[in-house]
Amino acid sequence: MKLAIITAIESYKEPIFDILKKNKIFAFSFHEASGFKDLTDINIQENWFGSDHFLSSSIVFNIFTEDHKINNLFLSLEEFNASREAESKIHISILNIEKSNAYDK
Repeated sequence: MKLAIITAIESYKEPIFDILKKNKIFAFSFHEASGFKDLTDINIQENWFGSDHFLSSSIVFNIFTEDHKINNLFLSLEEFNASREAESKIHISILNIEKSNAYDK
């Protein structure tokens, strides 16, 4: 069993839902979050936000499922990211679960 944590800007919520469904992942949790980026070390001409920090509306997904589903999900998200020219990407981290009473059938 694996735990996948997906983070992205909120506007990617629906595409993530579609990718999860395509990969037969029907049980997961998600919540809205505030993304934060410290821009104090960026040159003022490169910083089009006009402040020392940037807050964004983000979303976080937590998914417990079998190894083979996570591998396919990872590949699907990489394909999505490769198809976008936008700087913002969907991020996924995968963790091994030693013991759990959660099971996605």
